[in-house]
Amino acid sequence: PGDFREDNLAEMRIGPCFVRMTGACIRCPTTYYDCSAEKLDEDKEPYATLSKIRSTPGYGTLFGTYYSCEILKTAT
Repeated sequence: PGDFREDNLAEMRIGPCFVRMTGACIRCPTTYYDCSAEKLDEDKEPYATLSKIRSTPGYGTLFGTYYSCEILKTAT
C-alpha cells in the first residue's frame, strides 16, 4: 500500500526475465542546476520537495531503485 512500492520489491519474474533489486538510487543536486543561467537554483527545486518525502537517514534523498535483470533459459 502507498506510494513508492518499488522500494519494497526485492525480486520478481516476468516470463523469462528475473529481476532483482540491487539498491537505492540517491538523488544528486544536479536536479536543481539551471543550465541556462549556469548556476544552482536558489529554491533547490525539485530537490527540496523531493527531500521532504524521500529523505532517508544515512543515505540522503532517494529517487528510485536500481534493478538487475537476468534472462532465464526456458525449457523447450
